[in-house]
Amino acid sequence: APGFTIALTETPLLARFPDASSANGIVLAVRNVEANVTQFKFAFCDSRINFYRCQFQSFKADFKIAPSDTFTEVFLPWSAFSDKWSASTGQHTAENPPQAANLRSITQLQIWTEGVAGNFRLQLKYVRASKAPLTLMI
Repeated sequence: APGFTIALTETPLLARFPDASSANGIVLAVRNVEANVTQFKFAFCDSRINFYRCQFQSFKADFKIAPSDTFTEVFLPWSAFSDKWSASTGQHTAENPPQAANLRSITQLQIWTEGVAGNFRLQLKYVRASKAPLTLMI
C-alpha cells in the first residue's frame, strides 16, 4: 500500500498562530507542478493535543489541486475538517469539525499526502484563515 508524506511547521511546543475562531475556514494559495498526485490534506493541531500526538490527532481536510503553472486559492471550511480519521488510510471515520476553542489555540500546520503513490511538487504561497468566499447568485 502507498505510504504518506507530511510537511509541517515547527514543533507545537514553540509555535503559536493567531486566533482563527472568527474565520469560516482556511485559504491556501497553492500550485501543483510536475505532478501526477492531485489529492492532498491540510491539517492543524491545537493546544489540547499532546505535542507528541499532534501528527495522529490533528484536524484534517481533503483538497484536490490539478497540476498547473499558476497559483490557485483553495478554501477549506471548518466543516470539512475532522480529528476523527484512520491512521492507516487518512480517511475520516466521523465528522467532528473544530470548535472555537480549537481555532483559538492552533499550534501547528501540516500538509499531507496519504494512500496515494506518485510524484508531486506542491508549492505553497500562503495560508490564512478567512471568511467564506463570496459567491454571485445568478
